[in-house]
Amino acid sequence: MAGVVCLTGSRIIQMARQRVEQLGRPLELDTDGIWCALPGTFPENYSFKLKGGKGKFGVSYPCTMLNHLVYDKFTNHQYQDLVDAEEHTYKTHSENSIFFEVDGPYRAMILPSSKEADKLLKKRYAVFNDDGSLAELKGFEVKRRGELKLIKIFQSQIFKVFLEGTTLAQCYAAVARVADQWLDILFSKAQGLPDHELFDLITENRSMSKSLEEYGAQKSTSICTARRLAEFLGDQMVKDKGLACKFVISKKPLSMPVSERAVPVAIFSADAATRRQFLRRWLRDNSLEDADIRSILDWDYYLERFGSVIQKLITIPAAMQGVTNPVPRIPHPDWLTKRVAAAMSTRKQRHLTDMFKSVTKEEHLANVSAELERSRIDDDADMEDFGVPGSGANGDLVRRKMGVVHSKAKRKRNGEPAPLTIPEVLEKLNCLGTAPDPSESYTDWLEHSKAVWKFKRKLHALRLKAAENGDVDMAEEPAANGAGLGQFFTKTHVSLARNVWHVVQWAETETPGELRAWVWVGGQLHTVRVEIPRILYVTSAMHQAEIASSKYFSEAKSVVLPRTAYVQQTMHTYKCVMTEKEYIANSSHWGSFFAHPGIGGVYETEVTPLDRALIELGATAWLNTAAKRRGAGRSMADTVGLADLDTRRTTLALPPGVVSQMWGARDLNYAILYHASAPDGRQFFAFVNPAGASAHVCVVNAAQKTVQLQLPNMERLYRESLAAARGAEGIDDGAFV
Repeated sequence: MAGVVCLTGSRIIQMARQRVEQLGRPLELDTDGIWCALPGTFPENYSFKLKGGKGKFGVSYPCTMLNHLVYDKFTNHQYQDLVDAEEHTYKTHSENSIFFEVDGPYRAMILPSSKEADKLLKKRYAVFNDDGSLAELKGFEVKRRGELKLIKIFQSQIFKVFLEGTTLAQCYAAVARVADQWLDILFSKAQGLPDHELFDLITENRSMSKSLEEYGAQKSTSICTARRLAEFLGDQMVKDKGLACKFVISKKPLSMPVSERAVPVAIFSADAATRRQFLRRWLRDNSLEDADIRSILDWDYYLERFGSVIQKLITIPAAMQGVTNPVPRIPHPDWLTKRVAAAMSTRKQRHLTDMFKSVTKEEHLANVSAELERSRIDDDADMEDFGVPGSGANGDLVRRKMGVVHSKAKRKRNGEPAPLTIPEVLEKLNCLGTAPDPSESYTDWLEHSKAVWKFKRKLHALRLKAAENGDVDMAEEPAANGAGLGQFFTKTHVSLARNVWHVVQWAETETPGELRAWVWVGGQLHTVRVEIPRILYVTSAMHQAEIASSKYFSEAKSVVLPRTAYVQQTMHTYKCVMTEKEYIANSSHWGSFFAHPGIGGVYETEVTPLDRALIELGATAWLNTAAKRRGAGRSMADTVGLADLDTRRTTLALPPGVVSQMWGARDLNYAILYHASAPDGRQFFAFVNPAGASAHVCVVNAAQKTVQLQLPNMERLYRESLAAARGAEGIDDGAFV
């Protein structure tokens, strides 16, 4: 029953969180409630006037909204009440006794941060009423028994200070002043503070739930304090459970953990000789003469304890809200320092999404309409003429007049020029020459640019028309000269279209059926995405109408299958082609189909896309004419299919316009990185650059940072290894050239 109650409560709180996230922001989830921040404009309370003016009926809108959800999803419609005990009759009705109640609104809620990256602290918050009084406090050290009084007093002072100021910077400046006052005490080692007040601030109080003997060999500050009290006061003081251990942490012995450096406060109430005797023993310092508490305490330990509270309450929340560290003496954790530096850096790399913006469907349609409108502008007009007097009515762009189609004969009779061809447009572009310097004459540069743009638009239209007519040579762009991203893509496409691909490696990708081909073309290494289909062969003793009509199958009459003795009885062979994604998604259906009694055999089911690429394409391939006409490979996002590529296996001679360049291993620059590690933590790295005839060796010894490694003479070691390799049998001396 308890599990059902907990599960139902958890689901209700999760449902409330999902609804609050749609309206505001959830702040803290509890087992029986949810703290949240809602917009100030969100409706809160409503009052309904009753009929006859007999009063008003008020409702809380957030409470009613959540109660409606609970009633709708968690009502028990099968609840039964006993009506007659003798007849055992029951009455069924709907029952729901779970209701939300709204508390607040409150003035502020203080939530601490975690010292670890991307983690939250649960069940720790402080809530304030509108008048500044503390409404609820949960989970902080101020409510814990035995905690440092220094931290308790600091937290009791700082919470109300969070209400000061009108901005985030003023608020954090106010709480930082309180933190600085207590930091001054710790950094000055409590100079000017009486000893009894210092003990009161830094003494920790722990109660032992069992006797000292029951703890055995366990280690903790409380157990260490109890053992030292037994040495100091006798075993009778620690034989019972419930012992109250009051202690401070000393800085000595330096090599011991904190659990072994707890000093009972009672020793400082003893006489000077007894105090000196036991402190020398516990601190392992026979030269100790001054038993002053300030020289014994581990101030770094207390600074770390107090600084951790400051980080959780002040510095980390301030950094997350874009406020400079208000307490500079307490540095940020390393992970937060990196995030702040990355956020404040002026040289950080921009995201690609920063250059674009999302638009609605209506805005997109409006942009498309405007683009279509601009496409009807006359070629002689340009966007630079917008608003220029005389360019159109009221400065509008000149609109293109409706054209009339004329035949060639009529053009000749009317004296009109014949349409330009691609070579003529290229010649006119070359005749324009170099563009003038815009800093010297912007008008001349603009006129020249307009003419270049006009001919480039014409050239692009002619190439598109040539591609539609099947004239691949005229449709292809020549190799581009110059630098820039656009020129790079143009050069890549032209190189891939006009040269034979020498495949250096076929690599599998995360996408099923898609391979990444590293090809050497034109003296450069390119990567091409190639989609390899799944190809199977199915045999059947009778004609299968369902197979013949399927989009995946086609009859393969010229295929010679293995086990010819069995295949001779087979009348029909079908070739099955599908994408690898379809094959994987429907693998169970294909398995059932292949197991059908009418299927005689299934072949090449174990041939992977990588095997298919090696079988069908091998190490050389080129784009066929159909792929060029379709514009395959123009974009880096394009995927080339197996049907888009030809090889020597399918074509005996290279088609016109395709060039094959022979290449050797020295035409490709490469580097070798070698890494080895030892069990003791040593790491060995070697980087060899054959093209530069250089090598770099790096040895890391993480286990012994202070010991300098004794490395052998690497040049002498290399010469000896090279001589030994040359003298080995079975190794061609040409490998060392």
